[in-house]
Amino acid sequence: MEANDSKTKCKPSILKIKSYGRHAFTRVLNETIRDPALGGLARAILCYALSMPENWQIHSWQLKQEFGCGRLAIRKAMRELQDAGYAQRVLRRDDGEITGSAWLIRESPKLRWPWSDGE
Repeated sequence: MEANDSKTKCKPSILKIKSYGRHAFTRVLNETIRDPALGGLARAILCYALSMPENWQIHSWQLKQEFGCGRLAIRKAMRELQDAGYAQRVLRRDDGEITGSAWLIRESPKLRWPWSDGE
């Protein structure tokens, strides 16, 4: 087959499968995956977190186990997500006393946090 054959020119370099049947899947915005503000681990953590149920809580020990890296690498990746607007750490309070914290994740920094007025 010649290089200028129309069949060669039209072959896709990426195969997208449109039917997933009954398998669960996660869709992520292309701009999110390609965001230059995020390193590889931060992108992986973001995609991993977005694939989890809404009530799933992020634990650093679980991320360390899942991605096979250390505490500092996880901390750096979470800071990247926070600085880029994908993650926010909120404090849990009981009678005004801080009892812990939790990470909230969103697919795009353009999306509003549920409690915000226009952020």
